[in-house]
Amino acid sequence: MRSRGAAALALAAAAFGGCADPGPKPAGPPVVIASKSFTESVILGEIAADIVRGTGLAVEHRRQLGGTKVVWRALETGAVDVYADYTGTLYEEILRDETPHRTLDELDAALARRGLARTAPLGFDNGYALAMTDARAEALGVRRISDLAAHPDLRLVFSNEVMDRRDGWPGLRARYALPQVARGMDHDLAYRALDAGAADVMDIYATDAEIRAHHLRVLEDDRGYFPSYAALFVYRAGLAGRTPSPVPALRRLEGRFTAPGMIALNARAKLDHVPESEVAVDFLRQTHMEVSLPSALAPPKESAVATIGRHAVEHTTMVLLSLLAAIAVGVPLGVVAARASAGWSSGPPGCSRRCRRSPCSSSSSPWSASGRRRRWWRFFSTACSPSCATPTPASSVSPSRCATRRGRWACGRERASASWSCRWRCRPSSRASRLPR
Repeated sequence: MRSRGAAALALAAAAFGGCADPGPKPAGPPVVIASKSFTESVILGEIAADIVRGTGLAVEHRRQLGGTKVVWRALETGAVDVYADYTGTLYEEILRDETPHRTLDELDAALARRGLARTAPLGFDNGYALAMTDARAEALGVRRISDLAAHPDLRLVFSNEVMDRRDGWPGLRARYALPQVARGMDHDLAYRALDAGAADVMDIYATDAEIRAHHLRVLEDDRGYFPSYAALFVYRAGLAGRTPSPVPALRRLEGRFTAPGMIALNARAKLDHVPESEVAVDFLRQTHMEVSLPSALAPPKESAVATIGRHAVEHTTMVLLSLLAAIAVGVPLGVVAARASAGWSSGPPGCSRRCRRSPCSSSSSPWSASGRRRRWWRFFSTACSPSCATPTPASSVSPSRCATRRGRWACGRERASASWSCRWRCRPSSRASRLPR
């Protein structure tokens, strides 16, 4: 018995000792990394999060935070610290007025004015390009964009964004003197149209996962029309002063990517349905940048059941909040609408509800002597106005004629004459008729 007790005490001491020493603690506040709402951005965010965790810093990855403007605004305001973007996006959409010559020096100066900085390019370009199915391009001998001019019967489809952008279809047609007329089409539908033979040429992103799946040939931009969209990380300049700093870890990723490699990463996540976090770990392992994460810093792995439960709670919460908001707004509006349909007017010339004492006593009027509406609860509890101070209930039953001498006054507007009148209505004495209406 004593040996069993001693063993139990030893196990308890070991358990409490393990709880008391959970391992290394994250240094300082977490580094917040954001990603945009598409697969490639999430993969880059996961890779950056893993390599920064290896420095001993806590990391929070806000996946799919939003579009370019949302994530950029979060970076400017300090809500996030790092995210992956592209030089073409910074030049053409965010800092257009501050980078007229589209140089990295102009970009650095514009970022510095906002307290931001960047890494060097990561090694791949995700700019716009044109593509055809490999079989169709081989049959026509098309390898470059300039080759399209010799085939005016080709059917070109572009996303609506490219149809309207300054660096999109209008400028492309002028640069290459293309005779075709392009049509706008959703990006996913354009891939299907190429597979079905309903279109010949479409715009793509240079690292799209679908390039491999649809066996596309990317046409060479031989006249250099499309601007460069080199990937890089943009971060808050204050990160360089932290100890330890995550910036050296981010700079380890400079030049580590290639366009074919990024296509393969996107395809694994988007087509093979491999989680982005797993894709990121495999990339770091293959490029010999694998980091060992302490248990206290490693991101928790969530089971499928836990994920479904978490999302169910989130959606249920959002539905309940929406329902409560709808009730809070809809019920008062419904009451007001019901009173308006019963004859209530916006000014003091009448009443639409029943009067419990007299149809038009000044104490029960929703309008004061100065013409201002009384308090809100009077608006809902009274129904008379000074305009019917001396009602003449034509063709109505007087109180004395009621068998039970019980009744009520009701005021309303006459539709024909638009005048207000009040009537006394008897309350029936039968029990069946006393049921609430």
